[in-house]
Amino acid sequence: MDLILGRENKTIESRFTIDHSERVLRVESVQIADQKSLVLGILVLFDDITEQIKTTEQLKKQAEELTKLNELKNKFFSIISHDLKGPVFGVKELIHLTQNGLVTEEEFLEMLPEVSKNMENVALLLENLLAWTSSQILGEFIQAQSIDLFKLVTSQKNLLNRMASEKSVAIELLGFENTWAYGDKNMLELIVRNLISNAVKFSKPNDQILISCETKNEKLKLCARDFGIGISEENLKKLNEGISFTTRGQANETGTGLGLILVREYIVKNGGTMTVESVLGEGTKFCVTIPEGINPHKA
Repeated sequence: MDLILGRENKTIESRFTIDHSERVLRVESVQIADQKSLVLGILVLFDDITEQIKTTEQLKKQAEELTKLNELKNKFFSIISHDLKGPVFGVKELIHLTQNGLVTEEEFLEMLPEVSKNMENVALLLENLLAWTSSQILGEFIQAQSIDLFKLVTSQKNLLNRMASEKSVAIELLGFENTWAYGDKNMLELIVRNLISNAVKFSKPNDQILISCETKNEKLKLCARDFGIGISEENLKKLNEGISFTTRGQANETGTGLGLILVREYIVKNGGTMTVESVLGEGTKFCVTIPEGINPHKA
């Protein structure tokens, strides 16, 4: 009626709901005039553009995702050329110097702990890169099953104990008695490993890390709590928006930001959620929910 009473050529979009489904109409008013420009009436055209709007929005979303993916891809090529090439070429050069007698056996053994630590970081980075590649390019086939969560978390803790002991950081497990999760074992291992290694990275010497688990409404809530440097509001916002970023740890450990991207992606694929709470100078708490599994020994 506004278009008709306005007596001008005009187009509007109108949204309304029919049977719980939103529809979008493009409504256009066109003046009908005679040869003397005398307006004889108004022609009103109705065009249902709901599907067109949906397609446009989907294409826009896909374009944004593609741009984001390309930025991430470029970043990871940079990671491969710097974070991977540097340590590997460093070990290669050290072996070459030792073979040629320019580095003594004693000097080599003194450097070995640092070399070992660097290679552990490279191994974790390479594993994350391969997992991300599989997820983004090859697709991911989830093999969900009931998993002994205590056994899984303990094995990942043992893998990272040496990294933690170098900073005199203690990792404590709480509430894992008789806990079974339902999900993909490889994905859950990567999730737990990244959460623990991230907590170690940002912990101060002699700190404690608490890895806890509680059951609620057929879900397991797994939390990794550190008492380290915390996360700034700006980076916390990036985390919640799924934006990749990296910061150096307390012992100048490097990172890529890839681990937490994988954690968020894998948690969603396994029917869970991730939250993060942090206060600068007081520490950070990452929590993920996982569907509860069934203990096969009790079935």
